[in-house]
This record gives sequence, C-alpha cells and structure tokens, in this order.
Amino acid sequence: SPLSHGVLREYAKGLIERAPAGLEHVAFCVAGGAEANEKAFRIARMHAPDQKPERKRVLAFQQGFHGRTLVSLGATWNPVKRGPFEFEGFEAVFAEPNLESVRQVLQERGHEIYACIIEPMMAEGGDVHLDRAFLLGVREQTRARGIPLVIDEVQTGFGTGGPFFWWSRLGLGDSPETAPDLLTCAKKAGLGVVLSRWPDPEPSAVNVASVLRGLIQAERAEEQAALEGPIRERLHELAAAHAGTVSNPRVAGSTFAFDLP
Repeated sequence: SPLSHGVLREYAKGLIERAPAGLEHVAFCVAGGAEANEKAFRIARMHAPDQKPERKRVLAFQQGFHGRTLVSLGATWNPVKRGPFEFEGFEAVFAEPNLESVRQVLQERGHEIYACIIEPMMAEGGDVHLDRAFLLGVREQTRARGIPLVIDEVQTGFGTGGPFFWWSRLGLGDSPETAPDLLTCAKKAGLGVVLSRWPDPEPSAVNVASVLRGLIQAERAEEQAALEGPIRERLHELAAAHAGTVSNPRVAGSTFAFDLP
C-alpha cells in the first residue's frame, strides 16, 4: 500500500485534518506541483459527469499557471509557454476571472469540460488575489454541472497565506458545499500532494525522505501567520520613506507586494 509506511500515514492524517471538508483521500506524487495537478486531472476525469468522447478539456483561467507538463501546461494561460505543446482537440478552455465569463463558458462549452482548475492567488506576472465571492461562485457553477473543481495551492498551501490553506483564509471549506473536489500542493509539501474526495486508483511509490521533509514543514507551517503583522508594518514604513515610488503595499501571511511606477 502507498500509505503502508508510518511516516506516510502520519503525513496523510495531518493533511486530511487540515483539509477542506470532504477531502478524505490523499495521493502522493514523486515530483512536484505539475505532477500533482496531472494526478488531480486524472482523478477528476474519472469522476466527470460522463465519459463521452467530447468531454476532453479543462476549464482554466486567464493569468493562471499550473505547471510545465502535459495537461498542466495546457491549462497555463501564457500562450508562449503552452502554445508549442498543445494537442489539437484537447486544448484548455480559458475564462476571464469573473463569474459572467465562467457562466458563459460553461453554458457554451460545458459539455466538453471534465475539470476546472484555479489558483486562489495567481502569482505569474504579479499578485492576483481572487476574492471569496468569485471563488464561491466558481464552486457553485461547477457543482451545478457536476464538473470537479481543482484548487491549485502549489504556491499558496502550507501556511503561505497564514492559515494552512489559502482556501481557508477566504473562509471557505468549512462545509462540503464550499469545499473543492480536489486540492493540490507541492513546494513546501516536499513532493506532490493531492487531497481529494475520491481515492487514487493508481498510486505511485514515493521517496519517504521527501515525505518526512513535508511532514516537518506541515508541523510548523501555520507559524508563518505571525509574520503578517511585522511585514505589514515594514511595508508601510517603506512606502512612507519612498512616497511616489512605492505604493499600494499589501500582505497576506508571508506573501507581500507593492507597486512601482
């Protein structure tokens, strides 16, 4: 069993305890975030509304980034990165990050889509903080059509935004109604992690040393929340000292940004 080792069982148990409601299964991947997203797509495909041949696309969002492997790269917005590697007939469908665009895409092309993926905070080319109302609306619209929703927390998971998951920072996930169907992590996780409503029927062997590193990170991850106050104070000092150059300082957990001319 992939969870036969005690360290893996302990790690999986801790992740499930912190996960949004209903995500009761953990899959581990050898490498990182792209592989975790690929695994999530595979599980989502198995639980799509149907298995019709035309249902072979992912719904993703403009400005999003999900990795540099097959489907994860195809779901990445930047056409320079994904363009040379797209497969005709399997290209992702992209929506603007607003509910009207999501509604229109699902109405016109929902029959082609087997999964939807989104980052709660998109960080390619800036910091795009998606708000609670929008993400909850995406959850409601995908659920209405039976399309699995994947939340990509490869960058934001493990306390980056303060709480263990950014989804929780937004006050989502306390009940199954506001929880995604799958959630992915990597980076500080030590390896690729998929939390899911469904078990992984194709588990893979992983390096236990990587699992142990992730377990150690998980045990201390939420301590990052204490950094938000000091970072905010220093950012405002920076903005005051360089008025006209540094503006709009902002912070969430241990992430921060400001604007320059």
